[in-house]
Amino acid sequence: MKLSDIYDVNIILATDAKFGISLSGVIPWNISEDMQYFRVTTSTHGEDKQNILLMGRKTWEYMGRKSVLNGGRRILVITTHPERLPEGVLGARTVEEVGSILASLKDIHRVWVCGGRDIYNLFLSRGDYRMIYWNKIDADFGCDNRVFLMETAFICESSEFVVDKKTGKMVELLYYKTPVE
Repeated sequence: MKLSDIYDVNIILATDAKFGISLSGVIPWNISEDMQYFRVTTSTHGEDKQNILLMGRKTWEYMGRKSVLNGGRRILVITTHPERLPEGVLGARTVEEVGSILASLKDIHRVWVCGGRDIYNLFLSRGDYRMIYWNKIDADFGCDNRVFLMETAFICESSEFVVDKKTGKMVELLYYKTPVE
């Protein structure tokens, strides 16, 4: 059974023009609009519900310790060593364990799959999501970590162009969803 059959599981990611997500384990861009979009989109929009940020260990080490703990979000990390996570951070070894943990929580609004590559590819290959929220950055950052999306498999509902004031690069924020069957 897919988690998305029970929960509102969504994928949120940003890629460069060649579907790159990182270079040597680090996001190679610093675009405030992209981070703002992530914060606003993944934050809970109701006081009685919470969102879950689902990520792999490397993503947790890179971004999880920063300011993602606010906004009504809980963190759930898929890792081979969940016992090493700090108090308050949920850990699971498998997608099945993720399902058990989610079943034990109350008032889940949405589950956000937010990286890294292996976690994205796992949920993409299982078709285990309802929507994909994708910020496509219209530049090549030479990434060595990529996610392979079939761009033609999704419908682009809207897009917005903004300029990254730091680099001067044009950023296209694209909102994709799976087509209705």
